[in-house]
Amino acid sequence: ITDTFKVKRKVDRFNGVSEAELLTKTLPDILTFNLDIVIIGINPGLMAAYKGHHYPGPGNHFWKCLFMSGLSEVQLSHMDDHTLPGKYGIGFTNMVERTTPGSKDLSSKEFREGGRILVQKLQKYQPRIAVFNGKCIYEIFSKEVFGVRVKNLEFGLQPHRIPDTETRMQRRWLRRRSTTRVTKLPTAGCTARTQGALSPAASPPTGW
Repeated sequence: ITDTFKVKRKVDRFNGVSEAELLTKTLPDILTFNLDIVIIGINPGLMAAYKGHHYPGPGNHFWKCLFMSGLSEVQLSHMDDHTLPGKYGIGFTNMVERTTPGSKDLSSKEFREGGRILVQKLQKYQPRIAVFNGKCIYEIFSKEVFGVRVKNLEFGLQPHRIPDTETRMQRRWLRRRSTTRVTKLPTAGCTARTQGALSPAASPPTGW
């Protein structure tokens, strides 16, 4: 008896570019002075390294969330990321520069060093608000930079401040991670709260 096996075809996601080559690439920051918001990711993934843009994955909700929150008046894509500082006062960076298939491939040492460098960037550019894209990244940042293990973390305004900043961006905001692993889009109520919290026209919260 001959068994017939179906050979699963490997999808070429990167048009012939090898994973080894992508791991050598980095994703440039999109930062300038006088930004209202800086979006902070953990580190570049393979698709971001391949595309050379922030949040390019076809299943990533970031750009749809940005539009639904009211922070952009039109639906944008990763190809527009470099236009956001001038049009909307929004920039991009990552906590760790190195590209990996997943954040689990990063070491504690890389997170500590990346957190230190991130603080320096925020101190240099002093955006109004730093948005950590997901719960995990803020927990790591708080632990590695401030030595504080966050318990019962809520999305939204956080208690710790970036040291030595003179801007109104003194406390960090947290939003649900937009990765493809988070398949459920935010509700209308959630996006409305995000808009109210992050809108450059909004009054700063008490204590700013």
